[in-house]
This record gives sequence, C-alpha cells and structure tokens, in this order.
Amino acid sequence: MRVETTPMEFSGDWRGVFIRGDTAMGYRMALEGVLQVLLEAAPNDPRIAFAKHEVKGLIDLLSETQQGNTETPVQVMKPYEQCLLKRERWWDDEGSKEDSTGDKS
Repeated sequence: MRVETTPMEFSGDWRGVFIRGDTAMGYRMALEGVLQVLLEAAPNDPRIAFAKHEVKGLIDLLSETQQGNTETPVQVMKPYEQCLLKRERWWDDEGSKEDSTGDKS
C-alpha cells in the first residue's frame, strides 16, 4: 500500500496535501509554463508580481521532492500502513467508494 496524492490530516492538526514526488514533477513543470506565459503576457501587472512570488515558492517546494535530493531536509515518516488511522472519501477511478479496508461498495 502506498499513499497517493491526497488531502491528509495528522491527528487533529490542520488538513494539508500530500503530493507524491512523481506527481509533483508534473505539477512543477505545468506551473513553470503557466508562470512564464503570465510573465510574458503581463509583465507589469501587480497581480502577476504577487502570483510570481507565491508560485515560485510552490515550484521550489515541488522541486525539492525530486528523488535523490540530499540537500533539502526531509521529514521521514513511518510506513504509510503504520500511520494510517482511517481513510475517508477515498475514490477510485471508476467512482466507487472504497472504505478503510480497501473494500469497494
């Protein structure tokens, strides 16, 4: 069992998003392309300047997920099965609901 790109919550803390490294690289490339187009289309728009800062931070974060990166500190977790308390709203590609045991309804 492996964790997929999904919203996550750690024991009552704020929800966040886990993005698998292989998925992160696709998101990073897409964001870089979109940012480049925006900067070329409206280089003096103040909204673009703000977005550039935020999107660049996200691009940098996504880049740090590259396998083999030893420069960036990383939080190492127990295997997914040992951390998982329950799965909620887990949908497979066919649209059937899957419960925490993996049984589909």
